[in-house]
Amino acid sequence: MTSTATRHIPRRTCVVCRQVRPKPELLRIARLQGGEPTFDPRARYGGRGTYVCANENCITLLHKRKGLDRAFRRAFPAVVYQKIIQEMLDYVATKDH
Repeated sequence: MTSTATRHIPRRTCVVCRQVRPKPELLRIARLQGGEPTFDPRARYGGRGTYVCANENCITLLHKRKGLDRAFRRAFPAVVYQKIIQEMLDYVATKDH
């Protein structure tokens, strides 16, 4: 007897565009023990996390749409957004090549 069941793939929602996608297609941002959010490229950090699509459009709109503020329920300065956005853009650029 053969099994037709496929392996479960977790799905998460992008905090920018609100699309539900398989977890491997998204980038994770984690907030560790009440501190600043940190880009988590390997999705291994503990703490509360949120997800963003791995495309330039969603990444660049993260600050404009205040994605981190909504996800972590507090306001973050522009410097935090700029740092995370740059790290994510660099990661996507190197991953594509």
